[in-house]
Amino acid sequence: MSDPLVLVSVLGLTLFCLVVTLAMVVPHYVNKWGAQINQTTEQSLADFLIFMPVAQLWMRILMASVVLFMVVALAVSVQAALISVVVLILGLPALKNYLLTKRRKIIDKQLPDFILLIANGSAAGLSFMAAIEASVLQLPIPLRYEVQLLVRRSRTGDSLADSLNDFYRRVPTDSMMQWVTTVQLGLKHGAQQVAVMQRLATSLQQQAYARERLLSLSAQARLQGKVMLFLPIGLFFILRKVEPGNTALLTETGTGQAMLIGCAILMFIGNMIVKKIMGNRRVVRA
Repeated sequence: MSDPLVLVSVLGLTLFCLVVTLAMVVPHYVNKWGAQINQTTEQSLADFLIFMPVAQLWMRILMASVVLFMVVALAVSVQAALISVVVLILGLPALKNYLLTKRRKIIDKQLPDFILLIANGSAAGLSFMAAIEASVLQLPIPLRYEVQLLVRRSRTGDSLADSLNDFYRRVPTDSMMQWVTTVQLGLKHGAQQVAVMQRLATSLQQQAYARERLLSLSAQARLQGKVMLFLPIGLFFILRKVEPGNTALLTETGTGQAMLIGCAILMFIGNMIVKKIMGNRRVVRA
């Protein structure tokens, strides 16, 4: 009788110690991770010029998840609803990265015209900030919102250097880096701002043209790479539909499954090599 009692006592004491340890350790990591998540979320919202409390954003995501779960559960099934909610939550970072990349590309494309407007305003006798303020209403979205924030921060007392650095942090492209560096050097050491701005705008336009030209010339090669990547997959499914017995050796045996895994790995490596050779979309760098 004593042995089971001792065993139960030891297990109970161990469980108690484990619970106490988790109660002491878990809140620390939860608070730490929560602070990091909140900081990252606030930074992501600021990149889109959306200034709202993080708790409000999470509440809206939670409400959207609940509504999606109820609609899919009533229309399809509970399993499909759970999958939809998981896909929604996991897809938010990818959607954020896609929209942020698209926004930065648009701003990068609109930047040369903005620089020319500043150069023309400075040539007409306006100061640098006055030229920026005069060009705000002529700018397309989303660059207009960024410049409006730049002007607003300048009016509230922030230095132009800090505002430009914050602008570059939200749009960290090569063109933006060249413009910010040119402006900061010109304001610090003095230079012919009008001529420098005009040459910079012309250079950025030429770079954009060369980049688009190179992408158009390499579009056929990239398309061929995608076709060669998905062609074996399509042939496999067609063969499985027409001759299921032949594909059974690949899907139902260990050797066949190993071959499929090896083929998938080789296809992935080949795709990465092609991308490395062709380069990414930012072909021309400053």
